[in-house]
Amino acid sequence: WPLKKTTWAKPIESGLVVLKICPPEEDDDNAEPNDLVGKSMRTIAESYGVEIEERNSEDMVDHAFDGEKDEVEKLLQQGYSVNSKDGNGHTALSEASQQGKIEVVKFLLDQGADQNIASDQGKTPLFRAAFNGHTEVCTFLLEAGSDPSIPTKQGERAFNIAKTEALSQLIETWNPEKTKTAMAKLKEQIRT
Repeated sequence: WPLKKTTWAKPIESGLVVLKICPPEEDDDNAEPNDLVGKSMRTIAESYGVEIEERNSEDMVDHAFDGEKDEVEKLLQQGYSVNSKDGNGHTALSEASQQGKIEVVKFLLDQGADQNIASDQGKTPLFRAAFNGHTEVCTFLLEAGSDPSIPTKQGERAFNIAKTEALSQLIETWNPEKTKTAMAKLKEQIRT
C-alpha cells in the first residue's frame, strides 16, 4: 500500500521504534492491498528491530468461528491483522480450527496467519482442533507448520487431549522435521 499520512513512527523506552502503517482509506482509488507487501514490510522492519502495531478485530475472530470466510476477507481488506485476537487471546485461526472450518483455516493460513500463536492459556489452533476431533484441520495445520510440541500453561499437548486415539497418534507421531521444513518454506516465502 502507498504510505499515508496515518503512517508514523515513535521511539519507545527500549530504544526500538514503533512503526504504525495504516492501509489507505477505503475510497482511495490507488489502494492495492497486497499481503506480500505487508509481509515484506514486516520482514524488513523486524530485521531492524522495529515493533509493528497491528489493528485488531474481535469481529474477525467471531466471523472465523462462524466459518464466514467472506466477512473475514472483508476485514483483512480493511487492514485488520490476520492474527486478530479475542479477549482470551484466541486468534481467528484458532477459532476456525476449533470449529473445524477448514475453508477459513486454509484462507487464513494463505493470508499469513501464524499457526503457532497460543491463547492466554497456551492453547494453539492445533490444540483446539485436536480437542474437538477435527482431523482434517489438524492434518492441514501440521502440514502448514504447526508445532505439536507446544504445551499449554497446564503442560498439556495436542496429542494428550485429542478426541480420538487415531488423531492422538497422528499428532504424537508427527515428524518434527516436516514442521521445520514447512516453517523454513514459509520464512523463505516471506523473504521473497
